[in-house]
Amino acid sequence: MEIVSNILTEPKIKSKVLQYRMWKQGLHKWPQYIHNRHRKDKLIDPYSQWILDQIKGFTVVYNSGGLFFKEFNSDIVVVENQSCPVNLQDVLYTDTVINDYLAHQVDSLVCVNPLSLKYHHSLADFLATDGPSRIGYKPKLIEWMAKSSRIFLSFSDYHIYYNRLKITIQDWIAIQEHELKQIGLTIAHKEILPSTWDLVNGNVRLVLEN
Repeated sequence: MEIVSNILTEPKIKSKVLQYRMWKQGLHKWPQYIHNRHRKDKLIDPYSQWILDQIKGFTVVYNSGGLFFKEFNSDIVVVENQSCPVNLQDVLYTDTVINDYLAHQVDSLVCVNPLSLKYHHSLADFLATDGPSRIGYKPKLIEWMAKSSRIFLSFSDYHIYYNRLKITIQDWIAIQEHELKQIGLTIAHKEILPSTWDLVNGNVRLVLEN
């Protein structure tokens, strides 16, 4: 895990173009948003459409390039970790005070291949740990969730650290299921596809219920 209190300060990049390129590189849905934003007929992949069909209530898309989803559902709240160097409308950032606004309010949380997951040793740790990281302040996501809420979490298994010589991704998910129960979450839906199946949305797709 990479939530730490003493991250080394790196020299600031002055070029706004380079800042923007670094900002967007971990947001897997961002290229699709850019591709769609000037199209009259916007394109959407089957998994993203499935998510939009399943979400209910107050919905937040976190650390995913969520403006892609907002193009299809204007009520969605988009949250990213760091402020974009280019001014964006309708995006909240975790480096500003938003936890009080979201606390116990979120009915559906969507995380599509979030880079911040890469910095944690387990799914429960990802959801229940907060603090500074290389991509900005990482919130305690579990505290955003309302009662009877759901988390749509997908990721690429190559982002995850586990001993691939001893266990499979199916074994790892089984371990996660036990740990998630300790923080009040159960896996209501599980789909594990081949690693190269979908590099944008990820090949492991879970729905967690609170």
